Order: sequence, then structure tokens, then C-alpha cells
Amino acid sequence: MGRQAAAMLLRLSLLTTERTPRADLRVEEEGAMKYPSGQEVRLGDKVKLGDDSGGVVVFSIDADEYAPGYPKTQWGYLKRGVMINFPKFGLIHYEETEEDLELIARATAK
Repeated sequence: MGRQAAAMLLRLSLLTTERTPRADLRVEEEGAMKYPSGQEVRLGDKVKLGDDSGGVVVFSIDADEYAPGYPKTQWGYLKRGVMINFPKFGLIHYEETEEDLELIARATAK
């Protein structure tokens, strides 16, 4: 392998492994994920992403809470984060909160 090719591979490797934290995202090392507003993401929260305001948090691995139909045994392999079901976008797994994710309403207590 030539020097130029090796240097290019090294730069590519650094680009794909380097990660800079974003100030608008909030993830606790030992706790539940939070919205950019600082509120904790909870099971059943109603959320908005872009023009889809019908999202519902269906489980939080961080809080160990799972809605019926989303068992831990099926989704626990993801290790961390939350899953949100959007009518328009479908299921989206987040390990970090998206800056455009907005809490609309908390789940009603049962």
C-alpha cells in the first residue's frame, strides 16, 4: 500500500471514529435520556418531530419501562435509549435526543 493510500485510510478512520458532543443534546451517563429542554423522556410521552406530532414513547431502556407490545426480551439488545413510534416515520430508536424532538404532553396516569 502506498503512502498516500495509507494516509487516506488513516484520515477516513479518524473521521468515522471521532465524535464531538453537541451542546443541544442531553444524555445522562447513569439515567434516563432527556429532551433538549431538560425534561426526562418517559414511557407514553407524546412527542413531535418535524411535522409529525403523533409520536409516542413506547419504551425506555434507560428507565427499564416497556409498553405492552414492546417487550424487553425483544428490544433489550439495543442496550440504551428510547424507542418512539411515529405515525408518519414509524419506529425510531434514539440513543441521544434529537434536537428537533419536542415533548407535547406527558402520558396520563393510569
